[in-house]
Amino acid sequence: MPLILVRYGELALKSPNVRRRFEDRLVRNIHELFLSEKLECLTRMERGRIFLTVADFEKASKALSRVFGIVSFSPVHETTHEIAEIEKKVIELAEPLLKEGSSFAIRATRAGSQGYTSQDLAKAVGAAVMAHFKGRNISVDLDEPDVELFVEARDNRAFSFTESFKGPGGMPYGTQGRALAIIEREEDITAAWLVAKRGCEIVCAQTSEQLSGPLKKWCPGPEILPLPEKTEMLWDAAYKVGAQALILGWGLEKVEREALKGPLPVFYPLVGLSDDEAKRILQKVRGD
Repeated sequence: MPLILVRYGELALKSPNVRRRFEDRLVRNIHELFLSEKLECLTRMERGRIFLTVADFEKASKALSRVFGIVSFSPVHETTHEIAEIEKKVIELAEPLLKEGSSFAIRATRAGSQGYTSQDLAKAVGAAVMAHFKGRNISVDLDEPDVELFVEARDNRAFSFTESFKGPGGMPYGTQGRALAIIEREEDITAAWLVAKRGCEIVCAQTSEQLSGPLKKWCPGPEILPLPEKTEMLWDAAYKVGAQALILGWGLEKVEREALKGPLPVFYPLVGLSDDEAKRILQKVRGD
């Protein structure tokens, strides 16, 4: 079954206890999204990495690209940390990629104690690739290679791969409190999405049940409320769902600005974005 290496970014800057809590939430979010899409996966954690064993990489990759907190992920091939085994696997991966006259680069990293440095590993694997493909007139180009071959050694294991896919980045959903997002029009889900990307759990107060539909692909089970008839009632709605802030898009239709002066902060995530930038984000949220 395919093995996927998942990378996350900002969590590494947190204290050990906070990082562990955020990592647990990230894994939980992955499981919830996979469950909602009827996908199977097994996960394990290893110091700054999450490894997923999946049944279908294509479907899994589409799901992972919508999990906040994930920076990137790669389908990997696992071996021991022994250089000879790594060389054999990298040569196998390079076979269909290195054509006559191609250039390549080995990108090697390591964590733990293997008895060699990242530079030692890159040199050894690079030399093995050169020797194996000497009849193809290949060359090394560390700046702009035709093919990049990656190796990540971690303790007594190593993971080789040839490509990476981007995740949405941000913080794990649900790690930064709750906010009530006012959804009056389609553009407002862009504002809600931007706050969700920063880890805030979103509750939608909306005029139509269909408006927040695209958010369900990104946020595990967002709570939905009807938009109160009177703006003053938003504060009661926010308190009832445990929201710590209100989220608004660009404009206000039924919601009166003066009535939004209250005990909770009101955020406008679209401030500073051009129309085109906001539309591009909306297209991403909808999956266009």
